[in-house]
Formats: sequence, C-alpha cells, structure tokens
Amino acid sequence: MERFFLILLLSTSLFHGTSVAQFSHKIDSLLTIYNRAASDSDKVVACGKLAEYYYIYQLDKEGDSVLQEQLKIAEISQNKNLFLTAFFGNAVMNISDWGRKETFDRALQFVNKGLDYSKTIGREDYVTLSYIRIATLYRKRAELDKAFYNANIALTTSLNIKNDSIKILAAVELGDTYQAKGESLLAFKTYTNAFDNAVDADNVFLESEVYHRFSALYVSLQNNPAAKEYLLRSVDLNKKHKNGEGLVKDYIDLARLTDERYYIDKALSLSDSLNLEYYYMRAKGIMFGYYTAVVKNSDTTLNFLNTNQDLKQTYINIGMPFYFMNLGSIYHYANKWDSAVYYLQLAQPGFEKDFNEKNRQALYEEIGE
Repeated sequence: MERFFLILLLSTSLFHGTSVAQFSHKIDSLLTIYNRAASDSDKVVACGKLAEYYYIYQLDKEGDSVLQEQLKIAEISQNKNLFLTAFFGNAVMNISDWGRKETFDRALQFVNKGLDYSKTIGREDYVTLSYIRIATLYRKRAELDKAFYNANIALTTSLNIKNDSIKILAAVELGDTYQAKGESLLAFKTYTNAFDNAVDADNVFLESEVYHRFSALYVSLQNNPAAKEYLLRSVDLNKKHKNGEGLVKDYIDLARLTDERYYIDKALSLSDSLNLEYYYMRAKGIMFGYYTAVVKNSDTTLNFLNTNQDLKQTYINIGMPFYFMNLGSIYHYANKWDSAVYYLQLAQPGFEKDFNEKNRQALYEEIGE
C-alpha cells in the first residue's frame, strides 16, 4: 500500500505546478517516461533525468524535491544499486558557481547522505567520489580550506580502490583546489600526475579534462597562447576518438578564451545536435557574454536575452539579484553608466544576503569600475 501511494503521489502531483511555462513541455515528456516505467530501476532513472533538467535551469528546490522522491523509491525497493544511482546522479552537481547559500546547503546535505550510505555498505569507491563532490561544492562556494580538506581525504581514500577513473578525478579535484588557492606550481604537478595516469588508463575523457585544467592554469598565468594550445590538443584528441561531449566542452572553453563567435556557434550547434542540454545552455550563456562584452550594444544584447527566454528565466531562477547584475553588466559595457550603476546597486542587497564572498567581490568590482 505504501508503495502504491508513493507512485500515485509522483504521478499526480510531484511533477506539476511549476510556474515556468516554457519548460512545461519537457517536464511533461519526462513525466510520461516516468509513468511508463515498469520497474523501480526505470523510475529512479527517470527521476534522475527530471532532477537534472531542473538543476540545469537552476530550479534547485524543484530538483531537490525530485531527488528526495527518488530516494523514497530506492528505500521502498531496498536495492543498493538504486540507492547509489539516486545519490550519485549528475543533477546536484549542476549547481551554478553563482548559487545561493541555501542551494549549496541543500546540495551538501544530500551529498553527505550519499557519503554516509557509502560508508555503511563499505563502498570505498563511492566514499572517494563523495569526498570529491563535497570538495567541488565547497570550491564552488569559495570555501577553499574546506575544499582542500575534503580533496585531500578523497585522494587518500582513492589509494584503497581499484577504479582508476575515480583516482584520477580525485587528483584533478585536488589540482583544482590548489589552483583556486593560487598555488599554481602544486596545481601543475598534480594535474601532470593526473594526466599521466589518464594516459596509462587510456581514458580519453579524463585526458581531455586535464588539458582543460592546464589551459585554465595558463590563463591564470596570463599566457593565453599556451592556454589555447592545450585546448586545441583536446580538440584533436576528441575528434580522433569521436568524443562529442568533449568537443562541445572544448569549443565552450575556446570561446571563453578567445571571444571568437565561431567557437560559440560550434558549441551551440554540436550540443543541440547531441541533445546535451546542460552544455547547450552554457553555450547560450557564453553567447550572452559575447553580446555583452564584445558587441557592447545594449539594445542588441537585451534583444538576445529577451529572445532566449530559457536563458533569461535561468538567470532569474538563480535569483533576481543575479539577473539585475547581468542587466547592469549590459549597460556597463555599453558605456551607459547611470543605468549600469542603477541595476548593479539594485543587486547589492541580495548579494550581501544570499551570495558568497567571491560573488560579492565580483559585484563590488563591477560597481567600482
């Protein structure tokens, strides 16, 4: 009876009521997939896809609700694999670096539940993955001491597992934390070790990931030609192995580095053709940045934003202060100072209440300019 009630709850109420009209068609499609699922396993997977969709568009509370219902299905089934599928899906890690404090608090609480469960069933590989995710969230939150602490635990626990991919991911996260702390030499050494291990494991995906880390490292050292060279190496690697998702990520970072629209268009077209919605929305965000900072025409940029309602709504979903900051940036780069200051100062109270120190600093710097 409890099982039937849960399924009825999911089918009749959980997936409805979102106020974001432009997303309703996709949500209905995902709900249909859920309703047609014949097994608990299929239902857990369907919930994971819906939660991921919500998080892509920064509808974090809705995504969190779906994740909780996903866990209930796993609890009823008492299937270890379903618990692991629920705890270690992609959704919760799609939180924006600009996420609010409460968003990170919920995400950290969820990932820590996964850590506790992994310890309970004695899965050191998932324990390591949990610490990697905790470190990533703290790094996004700009709490670098906590990120470093958890990244070190991840690397230590990875010594006890056989999964080479998770070992490499632990090293990459430690390198990312070194880089965020401004310790470039330690980051370089850690990335080099991770890259060598990825080559030994013949893991093209992680080789490409580390190329991106080397690129970001050289950007921080103000050596853009070297940064571009590493990204082009990644392009060659991903083309050779027909890694479409890797290519999209290459084009996105090349666009960010070079401000060339060619790479943005490549990222948009390829992510769209491969149905990679997360990267499609990232590419749209970079196109918005291109209009803002390169084209520098407020009317043209506002037209792009208003034409792409999915992107506009995503910025609003992060929070109106974030949306106001972006409006301020549009006018800032268009040299319309009064309008820029108006919107940036409109964003300020919300940033001081709900956003982390790194995000507040970015706002203050733009107001100062």
